[in-house]
Amino acid sequence: MALELLPGPYEFWTPAKDVEISLLVVRFEVGLSVRSLRQPPYTAARPTLRLHVPPERKPDRPAYWDFTSTGLAHRVLALWMDAQDRALALDTDRGLAMLEATSPVRDRPLPLRITRRVAGDEILYEAELGRGA
Repeated sequence: MALELLPGPYEFWTPAKDVEISLLVVRFEVGLSVRSLRQPPYTAARPTLRLHVPPERKPDRPAYWDFTSTGLAHRVLALWMDAQDRALALDTDRGLAMLEATSPVRDRPLPLRITRRVAGDEILYEAELGRGA
């Protein structure tokens, strides 16, 4: 399945090195975004994880953040599926309906803690469930 281009505007966020950020994620999208590059061809389409947050958390901007780290995307999606699996154990019919949706919406936001690490030339992202998961 080919990824589709996510609609703009893009809200790329690169947290500072070794700084933990906390997000309440109400839903996610996976697609492509167009990133600016410093060298030719000056733009590139990148796989992107868009994490939607409650609108009151970003009142003056679109209520989402875009991340192009594939490692972060894999970790966040694993956490999301684990939370969905726990929902299945509690309410099978509702959990299945949520899993079938392209962009499931949780009854309550999924709290995530994301940390950006730099090791030499490599940038790594860590993600784990925050409080209240």
